[in-house]
Amino acid sequence: MSQSLSVPPFFDGSNYAYWKVRMRAFLKSLDEHVWISVQNGWKPPSSIVSGNIHLTDISLWTKDELAACNWNSKGIHALFMALSPEEFRRVSMCETAKEVWDILETTHEGTKIVKNSKLQMLASRFEEVRMKDDETFDEFYAKLNDIVNSSFNLGERIPETKIVRKVLRSLPERFRPKVTAIEESKDLDEVKIEELVGSLQTYELTLSQHQCGALGHTRSRCYKLGNERRSQNIPSQVSFLSNQVSHLTEMLTKLTKSNLSPKRIWVKKGDLIRLSGQEKCLVANVALKAQNSSMWYLDSACSRHMCGNKSLFTTLDECNGGMVTFGDGGSAPILGKGTVQMLGLPVISNVLYVEGLKSNLLSISQICDDDFEVSFVQKRCTVYDSSGGVVLEGVRTSDNCYGVLPNSNYVAIGENGDEN
Repeated sequence: MSQSLSVPPFFDGSNYAYWKVRMRAFLKSLDEHVWISVQNGWKPPSSIVSGNIHLTDISLWTKDELAACNWNSKGIHALFMALSPEEFRRVSMCETAKEVWDILETTHEGTKIVKNSKLQMLASRFEEVRMKDDETFDEFYAKLNDIVNSSFNLGERIPETKIVRKVLRSLPERFRPKVTAIEESKDLDEVKIEELVGSLQTYELTLSQHQCGALGHTRSRCYKLGNERRSQNIPSQVSFLSNQVSHLTEMLTKLTKSNLSPKRIWVKKGDLIRLSGQEKCLVANVALKAQNSSMWYLDSACSRHMCGNKSLFTTLDECNGGMVTFGDGGSAPILGKGTVQMLGLPVISNVLYVEGLKSNLLSISQICDDDFEVSFVQKRCTVYDSSGGVVLEGVRTSDNCYGVLPNSNYVAIGENGDEN
């Protein structure tokens, strides 16, 4: 709502910093002498007779003394007109504009000690604030500008050169080429903050021209690219590759110590059939670290689904299926293949029965072969069907495995990935 230039900004006790700036501007607009009177105060003319102070009769005041009184009167009138009834009660007994201003300032900003504490907190916030990868430059600058304005309202102005340098060192990596160009081509002591802000806003707009053709958002917030990333299953692929690298690193570390364990031979997965002399030889790694025998673990390095508890199988075709080799070089025979069904878990088909296996393993590669999508994040692993529905969820356990606990809401998975 618009406000008349002759009416002071209203103050009801909330957002004092905002009102203080506007009220100072209003008092200055009345006359610069009014604001000087508010800052320095005013005392009625007086004289000292025989050691006693006597107020001078108003009829004897000089022209300058009358003018000073008028500046104070205008200031106190404007302040009284700006206050709500609740705030007016605090200052109704005041006779000078300075008294009114000081009482409001102390009430809503605190004493000098409190103001110094607030300034220290603002200084810490100023140094700590950084632009995040998922926020726009305008959002970051609004936070920084709020700190700068709050410090100014408490009586301490942050130098513009300090703000310029703070902005440049707080930007994320995507701004690095622009920051380098500014630092090399300009004297930062001469750069105006408004010029810098405009330049960075323009640069961000050029970065935000994606395949979607829209402007005004960062790449991380592009809806179209977000859908494409999901369709390409990038997070799942990255996490899968990271797990593979982790397993390979662990195997290489043990390979360097193989001379201390002459009975253990480490070879590539594809060479296991030739070396073992068995019809089939599969691999399982998570079984070495898993601690909970009642939990199913999602294993990116496990060849096929495996279970060592025969009682969990609802159907089982017993056969001699070869051997399973574990990460420590040990092995166990495959005695059959069937279907496992437990309360609160999906129906799991094509599960190998491995004698002596202490953990229940779900193969990531077998899940992907059945046209499901697997996504890993820091503390969770999620399996999606072709329509994007959640089929299975695993949580990261204390032993750094992804374990699936029973949940009655899971969608059952039949053979070939069909939903039941």
